[in-house]
Amino acid sequence: MNHNFNDKRNAAFIFTLCGLIEAISSDLEFNKQEAIFIDTFLLNAQDNLKFNEISMVVYSEVKNFIQPIINNEKTLNDDEVFDEIENLNDFIISLSSPFIASVYSQMEGDILYLQGFCKGLVSDGNLSIDKINNLILLLNEFPYLSEHPVCRNLYDALDLFAEIELSDDDLEKIKQLIIAFGGSSEEIVSGLSLSESDFFFDEVETASIKNSKIVFTGKFSICSRGLCETLAKELNAKTTKNPTYKTTFLIVGSLGSENWKTASFGRKIEEAKELQQKGGEIKIITEKQWLEYMPKDEREILDRLLAS
Repeated sequence: MNHNFNDKRNAAFIFTLCGLIEAISSDLEFNKQEAIFIDTFLLNAQDNLKFNEISMVVYSEVKNFIQPIINNEKTLNDDEVFDEIENLNDFIISLSSPFIASVYSQMEGDILYLQGFCKGLVSDGNLSIDKINNLILLLNEFPYLSEHPVCRNLYDALDLFAEIELSDDDLEKIKQLIIAFGGSSEEIVSGLSLSESDFFFDEVETASIKNSKIVFTGKFSICSRGLCETLAKELNAKTTKNPTYKTTFLIVGSLGSENWKTASFGRKIEEAKELQQKGGEIKIITEKQWLEYMPKDEREILDRLLAS
């Protein structure tokens, strides 16, 4: 069965929401502030997605669950949090599993759930050792995701931090990693906050594209992708649609972070990560890095093209 982009976005919304709810309740607390966070997520999703029938039922069910808490009509003790959240997520998964399974593979679904969990962990802006341990427990449930080219960064970073006593600075680094993977609280079904994350992009000293092989992907804030390709042509650089072993840079537009998993640029990042793991020298950089480390003569050509 063929599914359109809206099917994928609806399936991503549902799986991300389940992970988010699981994370928020993982400390056996569920307060008004957390209910409001979920409500905001739902409202933003409603504004940005065209809900199908299943998503509408999920939306209504979760809305009915959180509204009494927001209205101070209901509070949950520890036992109630565990039981009611488990029942809510079981209902959502039971309702939506056939639809989601027809749209995404198990790995893709687990990644979406993991992204939602990461989003929920930092929903209050704070990160504790207990929250990190809850994330590690979830990662241990999906050990095969450590082989995924993007998820691997998350596993490797947490393995590294597990070997040391965490300082406040370490906690902040882990928090930023989690935000990078799960997306900020303002983003809906987003995944990687690509333009913000140092964890998923490569450090470079120069971003000259002269005489190079380049892949541009995502939406660029400074100009159209077509103009980027015009610049590349003037600099005797070759642009291709997909990365290969001969690609020098994969440059990701700063407006390209939403719905990374269902967008073509998300696949290109995965392909580039796979090439790196196999020894490829391709560098994955953001539009911001490209502009910051662009040589002066190349920037002058870009400025001329922008002014023309």
